[in-house]
Amino acid sequence: MRNKLHLQDVRISSEANNAVWNTHYKREKAAQEYPDENLVRLLKHTEPGSALDFGCGSGRHIRLLSELGFGPLYGADLSQESIQICRKKFPEAEFLIPDLPDDAGFILPFPDLYFDLIVLWGVLHYNNAESVLRILDEMRRILCPGGSIMGTLRARSDTHFAENSDMQGARIQYFSREEAGELIGSFFSETSLGYIERIPVGDTKSISHWIFQAKSESSARH
Repeated sequence: MRNKLHLQDVRISSEANNAVWNTHYKREKAAQEYPDENLVRLLKHTEPGSALDFGCGSGRHIRLLSELGFGPLYGADLSQESIQICRKKFPEAEFLIPDLPDDAGFILPFPDLYFDLIVLWGVLHYNNAESVLRILDEMRRILCPGGSIMGTLRARSDTHFAENSDMQGARIQYFSREEAGELIGSFFSETSLGYIERIPVGDTKSISHWIFQAKSESSARH
């Protein structure tokens, strides 16, 4: 069992992008309560251990991880608003606001090889290309041998985000299947991909994501 760490917030970067997300999490509809069923299915086959939900939002997957017995449990998000929500709702977890400076390294306050599980659900594609690489490199550093990483990437077939007036000004990247597999596979081993697409009731635009699951590269050497 790993010792629980006590964290301090780091300065927020990219103020314009963060302002969009802080405004988003002030809206009642942004407070999602139920976990993504695709993550629920993946976690059924995952042994509980230390876990990080990077891009935790309003905490729907923090609740899931806690109920499944994961711990120590941590959440991270660039939105101050979302972290305030999570700290009130989930006292059993620790939360932090990381910094993603444009011209410096990205380092989270965790030791090497610390986490058994890292969740990156609905977060990577909201960063620029350089930040995505820095995030994945840091996740590789803190994921323990044999550890799992699970997440999503927005698919090129998505037509919903560009028409979402609530998110105007937020960054977004889209990925083909080949691009998603190459990106994750360059940092982790045993990469598997799935695809989900849905059209909300009353809408005509599709919300499309690649789902990925992978293992620490070092697991193959242990």
